[in-house]
Amino acid sequence: MAEKSSRESSTSNVFYTQLIGNIEDDTIKKVIEDLNIANSKEYVKEVRLTLVTYGGDLLYAFALYDHIQASAKPVDIIVEGACMSAGVMILQAARKRISRPNTVFMVHPSITSLEEKAYPEFISIVDQYKKNHELFIRLSIERSGMSREEFERIYNPRKYLTPQEALSFGKHGLIDEILEK
Repeated sequence: MAEKSSRESSTSNVFYTQLIGNIEDDTIKKVIEDLNIANSKEYVKEVRLTLVTYGGDLLYAFALYDHIQASAKPVDIIVEGACMSAGVMILQAARKRISRPNTVFMVHPSITSLEEKAYPEFISIVDQYKKNHELFIRLSIERSGMSREEFERIYNPRKYLTPQEALSFGKHGLIDEILEK
């Protein structure tokens, strides 16, 4: 067996990675690289991603969501401290969605300052923004079992949620469990 890196547990077949900070090119690049490494190791059976984020770039969040979903090894996500905005959506890609007891969740509607009538050259940008927003909503609520209307009621205006509240939303919640240890 090859030597294990510091991201791999010496007592189990779990590969550990983390995204701490804004969701942007540098932070998702590291996680995607780690997922690729984990998937290339036969002895790795599952991946644990620690996620601490205020959110960030939605297109990078879509990329990470898709990469987690496509992983040959199951990915469990543990959120700590802050799981906000696009971070809530990324969390939904995990096999297990786990929160630490003091995590603060935040959901909010996306907004744009572009006015279609005032800036006709931005119509295609606004149209793409709307498509991205629709995808964000669909991916955010898919596992929870809540309707779009229920989600819009909790995210508009911006809402801050405790882990207990995140656990109770929709039929399946935004998380699966609260982990004390």
